[in-house]
Amino acid sequence: GETGSEDPMGADLDWKHRRRRQAGRAPESRPPVVEPRKACGGPLAPMPAVKLDVPTMVQLDLPNVEMICRASYQAELTELSRQESALAVHRREQDLAAKRRNRMQAAAWRRSCERREREMQRRKVSLLLEQEANEELEELD
Repeated sequence: GETGSEDPMGADLDWKHRRRRQAGRAPESRPPVVEPRKACGGPLAPMPAVKLDVPTMVQLDLPNVEMICRASYQAELTELSRQESALAVHRREQDLAAKRRNRMQAAAWRRSCERREREMQRRKVSLLLEQEANEELEELD
């Protein structure tokens, strides 16, 4: 380097001193600014200088991502709860229908059991009467 402190690996150790010296020079002595160019060779349009601080960002009418996320989440929850309530209504209807079917079935079974019981009682009575009649006939003989 210029001051003699040179790295054996080739690293520039005098950059701070050089930077201080360059700061005092006239602007003409600086290296020319390399203009960015398009692939076709023409100069690029300069980037618009945009310096936004937080208050300006708030003033701009940008879509609030958090609000959008919250709204879509809320809409999804509402839709889910609507589907769940529709499902609950459907299940309740199905449950009531099943209970009604079960009650009807139980009543039918009860009626058939009672009919069977009455029939058995009739048979018993007729059998007893028949036995008594037979015994009386035997006594008469």
